[in-house]
Amino acid sequence: MSFSTSTSGNSNKNNDDTPYTAYKVQKHHILISNTTCYQVLDFIGEGVFGRVARCRNQKTGNQVAVKIQKNNKYVTQIVQDEIKILQAIRCLDPEKNSIVNFIEDFRFNNLFCLAFEMLDRSLWDLIEERGWIPLSLNEIRPVTHQLMVALDALKSIGILHTDLKPDNIMLVNHRDQPFKIKLIDFGLARRVCEVPIGAMMQPCIIRAPEVTLGLPLTEAVDMWGVGCLMAFLYFGRRLFPVDCPYNLIRCIVHLLGQPADHLLSAGVYSRTHFRQNADLHSWRMKLPEEFHQGTGIQPQLNFTFFDFVENLEDAVEKYPAKTTDIEFEDRMAFLSLLKSTLELDPERRVTPRDSFKNPFLSMVHLEKNMDNNSYLDEALQWMTILPLNHLDLESDSDDSGDSVPNFRDEDNTKTTDPTKPSLDFDDSCSEKRPSTSEELQVAHVINKKKFTDELQAEKNKNKLLQEEMQQLRNSHQLLIARYEDEITKHADALQHDLDNEILQKNHLQADFDEAIAALQEEREKNISVQHQLDKTIVSLHEAENKNKLLQEQLEPHISYQQLIARYEDDVSRIRRQAVALQHDLDLEILQKNHLQADFDEATAALQEEREKNISVQHQLDKTIVSLHEAENKNKLLQEQLEPHISYQQLIARYEDDVSRIRRQAVALQHDLDLEILQKNHLQADFDEATAALQEEREKNISVQHQLDKTIVSLHEAENKNKQHESIANVEPHEPTKEAEVQEEMPCEEQETISPAPALESQQGAEGNLPQRTAEPPSVWKRVRHFLGLRKPERWKRRRRE
Repeated sequence: MSFSTSTSGNSNKNNDDTPYTAYKVQKHHILISNTTCYQVLDFIGEGVFGRVARCRNQKTGNQVAVKIQKNNKYVTQIVQDEIKILQAIRCLDPEKNSIVNFIEDFRFNNLFCLAFEMLDRSLWDLIEERGWIPLSLNEIRPVTHQLMVALDALKSIGILHTDLKPDNIMLVNHRDQPFKIKLIDFGLARRVCEVPIGAMMQPCIIRAPEVTLGLPLTEAVDMWGVGCLMAFLYFGRRLFPVDCPYNLIRCIVHLLGQPADHLLSAGVYSRTHFRQNADLHSWRMKLPEEFHQGTGIQPQLNFTFFDFVENLEDAVEKYPAKTTDIEFEDRMAFLSLLKSTLELDPERRVTPRDSFKNPFLSMVHLEKNMDNNSYLDEALQWMTILPLNHLDLESDSDDSGDSVPNFRDEDNTKTTDPTKPSLDFDDSCSEKRPSTSEELQVAHVINKKKFTDELQAEKNKNKLLQEEMQQLRNSHQLLIARYEDEITKHADALQHDLDNEILQKNHLQADFDEAIAALQEEREKNISVQHQLDKTIVSLHEAENKNKLLQEQLEPHISYQQLIARYEDDVSRIRRQAVALQHDLDLEILQKNHLQADFDEATAALQEEREKNISVQHQLDKTIVSLHEAENKNKLLQEQLEPHISYQQLIARYEDDVSRIRRQAVALQHDLDLEILQKNHLQADFDEATAALQEEREKNISVQHQLDKTIVSLHEAENKNKQHESIANVEPHEPTKEAEVQEEMPCEEQETISPAPALESQQGAEGNLPQRTAEPPSVWKRVRHFLGLRKPERWKRRRRE
């Protein structure tokens, strides 16, 4: 059981004369009252000024709901007023009048505690559990009837509830007694004689127009709250907004029309929302700009479903769609009661007792459809949970002599009880009534006996129908459970496969990201290697240029061996750099081979994922086929049911289950399509990466060619160094005449003429000179020849002499 403990005011102030205790009630604590002790079992609700605890009475063992409120000056006054109201309603029978049973009030450690009977849940909780699916007319009827009984009882003692919202309408035991309700939370209740004109009360969602306009207030404000509650149960949503008063008045005018001019003229606060025309007799509603200019409050115009219908009649007629003629006729009866509770003029608004005459509660309009009608059977079944007629009981026990009014239909042929469903629809009751008193008594006894027999037969018939319905429900529940198990297994398997595919896709995506990162690193390494290779080639060219320049600038007295050593060092350094570059290039090729292997594995995994997706699609098709088979079986079962058995609700529930499972299958199909689309994008990324890898390979091949050229140039440089080393290792000797003659030859001829032909030419020129052995030129001569140095002048002078 939950109670609303929130009212206007600041709960943090502690100005009570009694010192405030910071004691907090916790689970398993014992609350001691004047009569018994209560053990706290759990907390089931909490508000601004306190909490509601589920407790156990230590004496009786029964569970009760204890409303625990804090003790400060403001809350103390509110609780004292509520206790006065609760003590006033103790004179009413809580079972017959559908009002919560107030047990006692006590104080424990400066905390106010109010003990009530334990109830089930609120109407708000019920609608929320149903997924905001509205109630049917047959379900709204007993709730409205019991509310009218409760308000009629409160009106008899002059009390206004003023807080008829779904949270304050509790179900007693929804499992055993469906839609048997009780009215709770009298924290905002007030006596009618104590309410001043212009008093602001009621939450905004159920605030009557006379409260907003500042008119005199009566019990009619609670009837407006009943109308708002009926609309909430019928539409599954609030009829009026909760954001601002201007938007509330705007919606009331849109759905129900503008209040009459005499009401606006008498209202204290009418000029806040309305403006008087120039004729000083008629009124019009202010525009949002005028309301903002007059009050300084910016109205919030939040449009809802009801802004797109013409009026309240249009909304009820169009929503939901028409099913049967009898249901639509019952809907029109509901609309008539709803309009009478939402009458803008409080004096013309229906009273709780007059509401029992309405066809929606008396069900007289269903009399003609009595024979073989499942809708009427369902309506009568829901109305059997109603308490006994409180009006009849009060008239029997009250000595004041108040009699219960008899309500007749239009042809004045039958008398019906306005608070009970009409069960006696036999045509024999419409026979001509006797004229004398004795005949009237005999006819009354006969009709009473006939009515009793028919009522007992109807009860027996209903009992048999309930037993058959229970058997049908059990078999249908077993069938639904079997199909639900099968479909759940298929859905779980599909969900498991989908989760595995998502996990594999994530791993594949991670591998792909790593491969892309590695490829980027390889590109950067290739660029750095290319830069190093370019620098090496440039340094090689610079070294060659330096060697050439050094060779040109060497003097004859400089040892050529130092030059050869420097050149060898440069060649060795360049060779080491070339070997390092070759090693880096080999490592890069090896890493790219591994990357290619990873790409191949990822491609294979992607192919496997595609095959798995195809298998999952086949499983999904099989599941859909099984759903169609279940629907066909359900239709076959529906055809086999007897016409008089009401199984519409059962079929509707099963259709809801099938629709829910369909939506799950569609959602799985949607997720599967998304996975396939993502994998296609991943394949495209793989193709792009493969193309990039191919380009990198071609670049590496070009770099390899350049490196090969560099190595060839290095080998050529080595060969030149070896030749220079062989020249440098020959010992120097004194030049002879033959060598001097040879040295005087031009450089071009010395490069091609060997020593032996030179001696032969010398012997042919001198004739009989003795023959000499040809010696190789000295190292010094070769160096002078290589450097292009000329012989000293003294050597030439000797030769001329």
